[in-house]
Amino acid sequence: MIGKSKLSTILWVLMGSEIIRAWYDYFSGAIALLEGFQFSVFSLLLGISTLTGLVWVYENAPARQAKLHLDAAVGILAGAFLGSRAGFVIFRWDYFQNHLLEIIQFYAGGYSWVGMIIGWLVAALIISRIIHQPLLVLCDYFLPLAGCLAVGIWLGCWFEGIAYGGLSTQWWAIPAVDEWGIIANRFPIQLIGAISTLFFMILLNALKGYPIWKGWLDVPGFSTAFFSSMLSVSCLLLSFLRQDPAPTCLGLRLDTCISAGFSIMGVILWGVIVIRKKRVFMNKIMQNQNTC
Repeated sequence: MIGKSKLSTILWVLMGSEIIRAWYDYFSGAIALLEGFQFSVFSLLLGISTLTGLVWVYENAPARQAKLHLDAAVGILAGAFLGSRAGFVIFRWDYFQNHLLEIIQFYAGGYSWVGMIIGWLVAALIISRIIHQPLLVLCDYFLPLAGCLAVGIWLGCWFEGIAYGGLSTQWWAIPAVDEWGIIANRFPIQLIGAISTLFFMILLNALKGYPIWKGWLDVPGFSTAFFSSMLSVSCLLLSFLRQDPAPTCLGLRLDTCISAGFSIMGVILWGVIVIRKKRVFMNKIMQNQNTC
């Protein structure tokens, strides 16, 4: 028998997965059409990754706060959803300023990963104030959800003709579709992105088993800074290999510039946390010496 609390948890998890699935339902990569039902690989992968991330958040949360963290995670997903839509509208304001009613037509599609990140952070900041938990602590708790979403998005891009690499005849090339629906062997950018993200998540969890690293990973924000820096740098490097069309900035792809910005911010956050940790450690040493 499933208890009420567990049933409630399952319902919240399913609701969260459906919210994310709706984000990318508009993508054109339907792989099957069964009696009028259009099946989107991107939606399925986003649903699975969201479900996995929410369960991970629930399992990692303190026993008495598991339900609270799960509810907060769903709230952050909603913020990320709104932010991703707002980002898409802002980047294409030349069109939407003449079609204002289409801004609220979420079902028609149109989302931005940059807006998603900003919406995620804004929602996390608001929720941290509501539940009275430090922002960096909250970000660390929800890191598994962010990582699972990143893996799902990378894999979804593989099936939907987004962020694809150049044509290649090498043995490591894999079939990938472009925005025109043409399938050809290409450099496996999306697969590398998904595998590298998964590797960063596994590495972060493995390091917790080493005392020297566990002390650092217990510092609020350190895990978030570590993961976001690694993920941003990998996205930055892979952006130079992308062949899909994209707007430019300073002679580079816009996503390259944005990834570079996120990489710098992640490294700065990492540095600030390390300096703070060392300062606290040195203060404790001084206090012990004075006591002696």
